[in-house]
Amino acid sequence: MSLYYFRQGYGLAAGYGLVSWQGEGGDQLKSLYALVESGRLSASPSTAPHLNGKDVHFDTFHPPGMAMLVAALHRVLGTPANLPVEILGGLFDAIAAVLLCWLVGRAIAPDVGYATGLLYAFFPPAAHAASSRTPEGFIALFVTAAVASFWLAFAHDKVRWWRWSALAGLMLGVASYFRPDYLWLPMALAVGAWAITREFWSSLKAALLAQCVCFVVLLPWASRNHGLTGRWLFTGSVMGPTLITGLAEFHNPWGYGVSDMDRQAQARAVGLESWTSSAADVYFRRLFFRSIEGNPYGYLMAVAKRVPLALAPPLDIGLENPYRKRSFAERRQVNGSDRYAAVRKAPFRIILAYGDMLAMAGVTFLALVAWAYLAWRERRQWGLCLFLFMPHFYAVSTHLLTHFEPRFLSPSIGFLLIGLGYVAALIAARRSSSSPSAAMPVTASSRS
Repeated sequence: MSLYYFRQGYGLAAGYGLVSWQGEGGDQLKSLYALVESGRLSASPSTAPHLNGKDVHFDTFHPPGMAMLVAALHRVLGTPANLPVEILGGLFDAIAAVLLCWLVGRAIAPDVGYATGLLYAFFPPAAHAASSRTPEGFIALFVTAAVASFWLAFAHDKVRWWRWSALAGLMLGVASYFRPDYLWLPMALAVGAWAITREFWSSLKAALLAQCVCFVVLLPWASRNHGLTGRWLFTGSVMGPTLITGLAEFHNPWGYGVSDMDRQAQARAVGLESWTSSAADVYFRRLFFRSIEGNPYGYLMAVAKRVPLALAPPLDIGLENPYRKRSFAERRQVNGSDRYAAVRKAPFRIILAYGDMLAMAGVTFLALVAWAYLAWRERRQWGLCLFLFMPHFYAVSTHLLTHFEPRFLSPSIGFLLIGLGYVAALIAARRSSSSPSAAMPVTASSRS
């Protein structure tokens, strides 16, 4: 996926605009990318080859955040943007670890915050995501900052609640330019805030303000898409194809294939030029609901098969395993196997090839169990527990119903690690004869 964003980024630096990879425009982006990566060209409107306007489409598929970042770094530094993007991703993730440490330390206890921050800072999947040059690896900082700001709005600074709520919306708006998965997170956080404060309207008011600011931040992108397609696309034209690919994740009664080529074939079959277009997005959305209406059991089975992956997501740590000769996606394209079928056919080979990811699945499941222990032990503070778990719950539930890949959880994984941080702090505190939960300062009782 990073190739997609880098090609578009160099196109932006060259003054092409946000060009789609479809048609001859995509071929020209490939040529430009090869020139920049080889060091033969520093892309700018005055140096780049002229864009041939024939069969060039302007993209509405994904938000332009990653491409804009690549373009900015390339124009400023004059070098290929690969290493600068990786360095910036690592820096952002380090700041996210510090911010998570601060938030958990203030909301629960300092030692739990330290433990959580350290766990996140040294969690291999988070480090890999930050250096993967893809959007989900970049937005953990913005999601964490949004949650921290929203917490301050109702738990710390009620006088200036509107400033913190607006800042939360600003952070999520920036995050949505990279990946729009967390666009509606303020409404989920409002549930957690209500559970803590017992003040429904105050919680809803803060969430609505954050949500409105988020949409205002996205307004330039939506306005540009409206000019191209006639639709106000605040996210992009990706949702429809994603919904159908979600139905195709496993063996399915509709016979949908899982690859992008399958989406293109479906679009062409109904007279659409590209599966990434706005018209295709509308078509695939309607097809999704017609498919569920025609076979609701098939949809329920797809959701059920995602549950184990959501409870114990096998996150990638970037290990180049020599036994991993073919990915699950390639297996499905070649012989029709979904994830579970591939495991049944060759369990020993799968363990050799994906042992690192299976180990991470064990860690993430252990973190979930630790969260359950935290919630049980601090059940009198259930509202605060709900609030801090809500970012990860939101990420899991939204993808559980649409299309699930473990990497989608990267921005929220720090909040899952709070459970492990709590248990680690509890063990350390027992050794020193003190309690890590001596104070959970933001509670309904303390506020009243």
